[in-house]
Amino acid sequence: MTLELESANYQFSPLAGFDPRWKLLGFSLAIFLTALINSPFAATFAFLLYLVLLFQVCPFPSWRNPKLAWVALGLLLFSLPAPLLATGQPLKSFSGLAITREGISLGAMLFFKGLAIACLGLCLVGSQSHHDLIRGLQGLGVPAKIASVFWLFIRYLDLILEEFKRMRVALAGKGYRPKNFLQHAWQLSRLSGNLLIRAMDHSNHVSMAVLARGFQGSFHSLDGFQSSRKDGLLFIFLLLTGLGILALDRGVFLP
Repeated sequence: MTLELESANYQFSPLAGFDPRWKLLGFSLAIFLTALINSPFAATFAFLLYLVLLFQVCPFPSWRNPKLAWVALGLLLFSLPAPLLATGQPLKSFSGLAITREGISLGAMLFFKGLAIACLGLCLVGSQSHHDLIRGLQGLGVPAKIASVFWLFIRYLDLILEEFKRMRVALAGKGYRPKNFLQHAWQLSRLSGNLLIRAMDHSNHVSMAVLARGFQGSFHSLDGFQSSRKDGLLFIFLLLTGLGILALDRGVFLP
């Protein structure tokens, strides 16, 4: 079964044969360094750089583009209120609200920084199977039970998404047509509540099923790790790139 969050063509990625431990360590460190960015210019530069990396690492448009688009939409909705909420030099006022220069900079920084982090995350997920991802977590010393919980979450997230799609199709089949956005949002909230109840009920069945099969909270794999020079080069590249962007953000390269 191919997971919704797992690329069906991950084996064709240039990073598919790399050691998952080094990939996890390198991309996680790059994500951490990107999260420390505070300027919109550095955030935009990081996004463009990591977008090019994403296109090289995950040359699968049908898997990559929809996920990046949904992340961009969510970040846009999250960052849009920033110009109205941040204090600073007002550029335009209306109805008691002021759009500030600092707010625009903050919104742009949040938007592009989030996209840069999303590009790194998609590079990590799209270049390997989730089986390798969990092996890499355990290889880095993450407790087995935490890694197993993470694996179960990924494994059954698709079931929740498929159930949500079936509920929407059933609703449309009964002739439901929302007249406005508020009515549509109200119906989605009701569907989400029903989905939560079904998910809790399904989790009980899954728990009993895995316990009946002797599951003890540990994820076991027969595959070993094989590190090479290219793994170290990938880690050094991600580390130096993250440090360089952070130095650009802090103004190290400015006179």
